[in-house]
Amino acid sequence: MNVHQSVRKSFSISKALLRIVLLCMLMGLMAGCEDIPRRASQDDGRPVVLVTIPPLVGIVQEIVGEDIAVHCLMGAGSTPHNFSLKPSDMVKAEQALALVMVHPHLDDWASKLRVRHSIQLIPDEGEHEHAHHHDHGHDHGGVNPHFWSDPIKVQSTVTNIVIMLGDAMPDYKATFETNGEAFKQTLTELDAAIQEQVKPIQGKRAFFFHPSWAYFLERYGIKAMAYIETVPGKPMTPKQMRDLLELAVQKDVSAIFNEVQLPEKPALHLGKETGLPVYTLDPLGTPGESYAALIERNLSVLLEGLQ
Repeated sequence: MNVHQSVRKSFSISKALLRIVLLCMLMGLMAGCEDIPRRASQDDGRPVVLVTIPPLVGIVQEIVGEDIAVHCLMGAGSTPHNFSLKPSDMVKAEQALALVMVHPHLDDWASKLRVRHSIQLIPDEGEHEHAHHHDHGHDHGGVNPHFWSDPIKVQSTVTNIVIMLGDAMPDYKATFETNGEAFKQTLTELDAAIQEQVKPIQGKRAFFFHPSWAYFLERYGIKAMAYIETVPGKPMTPKQMRDLLELAVQKDVSAIFNEVQLPEKPALHLGKETGLPVYTLDPLGTPGESYAALIERNLSVLLEGLQ
């Protein structure tokens, strides 16, 4: 065999090997693509439901049980008012079986996501059903979306969540219904426990940074005399500060409640000017925290500040 024949033979073998390698790669890619829907919607073998904010994790997990994973787009310490989606969030949404959001006035950024099933807990046509606010209140465009501060309002959403998740995952419908009824009972018991604990502070008055607890305060008889932040991200004007100083004296305000996710400087400044103690609430909690634990932890702060 001469040199040219040897080279041609080697070249033919190389092309054959290349075809085999490319064929194997193509088969592997096709197998991977076929597996994407299964892997995309599962977490350690479990289907995935995506939620926008941490409090929804505790609520939805109670309904879906441990056989379904609940993942949160927003991490602890963030606030939905200035949250920005990342490219990885787009992937998570496409992979999840359902997305649960609150209302465009809170988590409108979620409407940009492509999802199989989208569940909005506060319907647009229900915007007239919002908590009464003081004249110094906060503008959410006609609706206060922070429904989760009130266990009874949460209870009123459970049936709809069960129905909508059942439509998205019919194989789990019976489980959702059973878990939903159990969660409703838990919320009834939680409400009764809170009613008993708040008796010493009912009628007490305080300043709050943000109306995240407006429904809770209304339900349990605590008075929000003013909200420090009347528009998300907009600091107080000198006139607003003077008004609050006067109000603190005139209305016998007991304390100021800041929020861990928001700037503490305005509340601390107001506390310094009025001599009122400043406490910190956490309306959003962390994604792994149960709903009852979130409410009880913040109730302890309210009791400490107002008793």
